[in-house]
Amino acid sequence: MNQDWTQEKKIAARMFAVVAGAATFLFIILGVTNIYSVDYIGKNAPPQATISVSGQGKAFATPDIAEVSFSITAESVAVPTAQEQVSKKLATVRTSLTELKILPKDIRNEGYNIYPRYEYERKITAPVICDASSLGGACPPVPVNTVRVLKGYEVTQSVVVKVRDLAIAGKVVDALGAGGVTNVGGINLMVENPDNARNEAREEAITKAKQQARVLTEQLGVKLVRIISFNEGGYYPVPMMYSKAEFDSAGVMGIPTDIPVGENVITANVSIVYEIR
Repeated sequence: MNQDWTQEKKIAARMFAVVAGAATFLFIILGVTNIYSVDYIGKNAPPQATISVSGQGKAFATPDIAEVSFSITAESVAVPTAQEQVSKKLATVRTSLTELKILPKDIRNEGYNIYPRYEYERKITAPVICDASSLGGACPPVPVNTVRVLKGYEVTQSVVVKVRDLAIAGKVVDALGAGGVTNVGGINLMVENPDNARNEAREEAITKAKQQARVLTEQLGVKLVRIISFNEGGYYPVPMMYSKAEFDSAGVMGIPTDIPVGENVITANVSIVYEIR
């Protein structure tokens, strides 16, 4: 009886070993197969078919703020003297701006530069003693050398003024002219919160791009699958430029400077890439 039981145990152990070995072998085969399948994912995938479309949208917005940039320049043989001249003119301009209710936080320094100013002069390098009679009535040319000579220094301070009330923009420009600023870089009429106009322009641009995509799919006989990429760009108006001469002529003639506000055009450009099939 014991011998029979022992024999059955041996047979069961052998069967278990065979089953375990087969399971291990199958697990190894499956693992290797998965590794190879992962390694080759996408390697033989067909190229993705796409189309690219674009659209442009425009929105109009009335400016509600302006930025005026100007600079004051002074020259002198000494830097401190030129700096003092610039400071005095700027103080005069600041006083005028304060009278127009321009807040100190809206007057921003943009740059301060000091440059040496040179001129080129011709100087005789050596004295020449010439007896024209002994040389047939003609003397050789006098040796002259051109040298660079320091004549002084130029100090320039650049400032930007934000005007929150466009009704006084012309008066601000007049105050700059009366204060003796050297030049005005430009008047930038802006929309302080342009998000609504941008959204409107973008929506129009996307609508046009989608219309273009529908036309292309009909002509090509394909279908849109999904958006692969989206890009957006925008354009904003270039500031109006006024020269110092324009301010001087307005001040002399007593004509107030007029700043037409008009409308700003905000343009959105979008491009969309679609996958097709």
